[in-house]
Amino acid sequence: MKKINALSDMEWEIIKVIWEKEETTVRDVWETAFAGRDKAYTTIQTYMERMIEKKILTRKKVGPVNVYSSRVKKQNLMKQATDNLVARVFNGSFGQMAAFLVGSYGLSEKDIDEMKRMVGKEEKGQKGSPTEGGK
Repeated sequence: MKKINALSDMEWEIIKVIWEKEETTVRDVWETAFAGRDKAYTTIQTYMERMIEKKILTRKKVGPVNVYSSRVKKQNLMKQATDNLVARVFNGSFGQMAAFLVGSYGLSEKDIDEMKRMVGKEEKGQKGSPTEGGK
């Protein structure tokens, strides 16, 4: 997986809409995530163009309209963002992050069971993720 520079909060909002819709326009992203907020259509368009330059999005012309889609899989971008967080905040230790989450957020019994299930899969050499699938 090619390393992508960290996404801004605005870019995360944009990519989430694109992952949900698979292909979409600037107007649709703006109406879905930013209408009624203090963000101009042209601001969203500028961000999306920069995301093309960063190789996060692709653009194709459909008639007079530009249609955008993701170049990166959701799972890959989430993994990279998590790796960056763990490296910066928890000195690279996923165990420290897990201990922090359990101690700070009062995980439910269901959450803890899910974590145990995932650890069990990992110990058996089976990769799995609760966020598998699609872009």
